[in-house]
Amino acid sequence: MPIRSAALLALALFTLPVSAQDVPGQMTAPPPPPMAMPVMDGMDGPAVVSGPPDFRGVLDDTDAMREGKPVDSYTFDVREGTEVTVTMTAEAFDTYLVVRAPGGQEWTNDDFGDTRTSQVSFTPTARGTYTLLATAFSTDGRGPYEVRVRAVAATVVSTTSGRLDYQDMQQIKGEFYDTLTLRAPTSGAFYIDLLSLGFTGFLRVTSPGGVRTSGQQAYSAETPVRIGPFEGERGTWTVDVTTQGPGQVGAYDVRVITLDEQQ
Repeated sequence: MPIRSAALLALALFTLPVSAQDVPGQMTAPPPPPMAMPVMDGMDGPAVVSGPPDFRGVLDDTDAMREGKPVDSYTFDVREGTEVTVTMTAEAFDTYLVVRAPGGQEWTNDDFGDTRTSQVSFTPTARGTYTLLATAFSTDGRGPYEVRVRAVAATVVSTTSGRLDYQDMQQIKGEFYDTLTLRAPTSGAFYIDLLSLGFTGFLRVTSPGGVRTSGQQAYSAETPVRIGPFEGERGTWTVDVTTQGPGQVGAYDVRVITLDEQQ
């Protein structure tokens, strides 16, 4: 079975080159040594990196199969203190993206704004090797695609953990909610994230000056609610954590983070 391979130019936030191989456990023969070959126009060759750290590939019937769908697998190493965003795009099919952490945690996404784009974002808590599975949403998905992996330096200013329970206050339609006050920067730009477990999140932020901003979870349960950027302001920031439907409960983290967009 042909093995897709990739080469990755160095990026400061990435510690090792990216490699590509078929999905472990689904090989019918031992893989040959990794190769790096260009994809020429009109040639269905191995997947390559078109720019640091981008991939190009083609899903076809020579690939390994995952739930009846062709899939290409890549690995990349990142370090703690970064926020990583992986985006897969295609023109000919409905994309589906899976990113798996060394410990087994997975982030998945089907549609990010449209059916031809899938995207996941996560913040590594430790250095490690992550696996990226580029596949299709349906069994007939075939064709070329591109994957981009981007990392920016991320600093967590504060984290507030909590839980929505049946004893909490309720809104008029039955949604449980908590009201929090956060420590936030007094200058510079920052974001506020809601990471929920067990419910589909909705976040409302009120600035010290009384300006309200809200956002809700979209695309997949693994996608956090993110609002911002906000400009630092002296005073108390208030955050309401609630759900998009009545009767939902679960744990959550609310984070204040800054991102170095130049990384």
